[in-house]
Amino acid sequence: MSTFAPPVSAGIWGSECGVVSWGGEKACGREHVHSCMGVAISSCLPTPPPPQQRRIPRQAEPDPWSGSRSRGELPKRFLESTKCPSEFAEEIVKEADQYNGFNLIVADLCTKSMFYISNRPKGKPVSLLEVLPGIHVLSNANLDSPWPKAERLRRGFSEVLASCRDEELCMKDIVEELMCDKTKAERNMLPMTGCSPEWELEVSSIFIETHRKQGLYGTRNMGALSVKTSGEVSFYERYMENSNWNEHVFQYHVEQL
Repeated sequence: MSTFAPPVSAGIWGSECGVVSWGGEKACGREHVHSCMGVAISSCLPTPPPPQQRRIPRQAEPDPWSGSRSRGELPKRFLESTKCPSEFAEEIVKEADQYNGFNLIVADLCTKSMFYISNRPKGKPVSLLEVLPGIHVLSNANLDSPWPKAERLRRGFSEVLASCRDEELCMKDIVEELMCDKTKAERNMLPMTGCSPEWELEVSSIFIETHRKQGLYGTRNMGALSVKTSGEVSFYERYMENSNWNEHVFQYHVEQL
């Protein structure tokens, strides 16, 4: 997650079943529930019971909240809902104009069902797609848009998978090897989003770090999640707090995987 605001590190939501939430932020003296990812820990959540996950990335340049509904409510709604991914996605499509721009992925790992919803770019029809098995990348454009940093991340992750073969992936190594990449795109490869070329260049790397009038803007949270067929979950997070990088690991077992 890239932002001006101080981040909120991953933690357990206060429900009986537990939901790991990652990527909140604090701004304007209050905490916005703005999660980048949430994972249900237990099947005691309303049916369907399996673990579910979704992602919402931040926009490259923060937009005002402007009275719109918080996009950060979407993960909690999904994880505590009784709807399968396709049903929830169809529900959000009807409400998409009530939110600032978002990209959303909802998934049920047990049924291997995953859907992508986006109300971006503004003024275009809402996107609703079933996400098929494979390696997918998502930046501030639509799913699998060939932005330089997205394609760089796709190639890097593919290489990591190919090199590990039957060995277990270490989530910390994934973050260090892939998410800390400060390589910027070539100017002639920058996407045309309406922002200035200078800004596009600054945010063209996977790891963002740039100085603006409002202060230091850049990556504040990084994380990697793995779920084994046995139900074992490992989630590694690295986050900035008081100008220092900290890390922690969540390891647990999900039911009925």
